[in-house]
Amino acid sequence: MNNLHTNSPCCIALIRRYGPRRRQCAKCLHTWRIRHKTLGRKRRRVSVNLARQYLSRELPSLKALARRRGCNRSTLGYILRASLKDFDRRVGWQDAPAQGYLVAVADACVVQVDKKPCTIYLILLKGINDTRAVISAPYFALGYENEADWLAAFGKLSPAIKQRIRALICDGAQSLRGVAIEHHWLIQRCHFHLVLSLGSYLSQGKKSRHPVYARLVFTALYQVLKAYPWVKAARGLYYLNYLAGFTKSRGFHKVINGFLTYAREYRTYREYPELHLPTTTNTAESLVGCIKRLLTQTRGMRTKRSLDLWLNCLLKHLGTITCHGYDQKKNQPN
Repeated sequence: MNNLHTNSPCCIALIRRYGPRRRQCAKCLHTWRIRHKTLGRKRRRVSVNLARQYLSRELPSLKALARRRGCNRSTLGYILRASLKDFDRRVGWQDAPAQGYLVAVADACVVQVDKKPCTIYLILLKGINDTRAVISAPYFALGYENEADWLAAFGKLSPAIKQRIRALICDGAQSLRGVAIEHHWLIQRCHFHLVLSLGSYLSQGKKSRHPVYARLVFTALYQVLKAYPWVKAARGLYYLNYLAGFTKSRGFHKVINGFLTYAREYRTYREYPELHLPTTTNTAESLVGCIKRLLTQTRGMRTKRSLDLWLNCLLKHLGTITCHGYDQKKNQPN
C-alpha cells in the first residue's frame, strides 16, 4: 500500500502540525516552515512612470524633486536607476516596417565615458512611403568612428532587414561609404553637410569680402544638386569647376574637389524618385541632439554600462522619429 502522507526529511518519521505554518518531526522534534521565505531585504516596487517622466523632461532636477519628496538626492537617484532598469526590462524595441523596401539613415556621435572617447552608432529605418523612421538598437564602441564598428552596428540587424534596405543616407564619411558598397546599397549624401562645409569659406552676407563670387558658387552648387536631368546638372558642375580656379583657399578646394568626385551620390534622390529618399541626415542629427541633452541633464556618464542603460531607455522611449523623404511632386524638377 502506498503511503498517503509524506514523512519528515530528517528522520523519515511522521510529521506533526506545529502551528498554522510550521511542521515538526515526531522523532527528533525538528521544526520547519512550509513556505520558505527569500533571504535579504524585501525589494521595493518601483514604477516605470518615474523613468518615463524623467526621459520626457517633465520633472525638475533630482535635487528639487528630492526636496519635494522629502528624501535625499542619492536615495532618489537609486530609485530612478531602479525605475530605468525596470523600464529597460519591460519595454522592447519597436519593429521595423513589416513590408516594402527600407531606407537607412546612419550617423555617429562621440561622447566621453570615463575620460575616454566612446562612439555611439545610430541607425534609423524608414519605409519608402513612411514619414517616421524607427530607431534601431544603438551600438557602442570605444574610440572614434571607423568602418569595422559600422559593420558591427549593421550586423546587429537581422539578415531579412538588411536585404530590404535599398539606400543609405549618410554624411559622406568613407567608413559609411564602405559599408554601403559592401552591401550594394545606394548612397545619398547629405546636402546640409555640404552647404555647411562650403559656408565655412564663403559667405553671401553683408560682411562678406566677395559676396558676388559666393553667390555664383552657391548658384552653381544648387544647380548641380537640384537640376534634372543630369545634362543640366553637368553644366553647373563644369561652371563650378571653372569658378574654383579663382581662389587659392586649400579648404575650399578640398570641399569642391570632394563634391566634384562624388557629385552623383548627392543626386541619388533624383535618379531614384520612387524611393522618396531624404536629402539630409537631419533626422539623425536631431536624435543626436536628444542624446546630448540627456547627457547634459545627467551630467555625463561614468561607465559604458551606465551609458548603455540610459541610452537604451531614451531610444526605447522615443521609439520613432519624424523623417520626411524628398517630395518630387511638390518640388518639380527644374
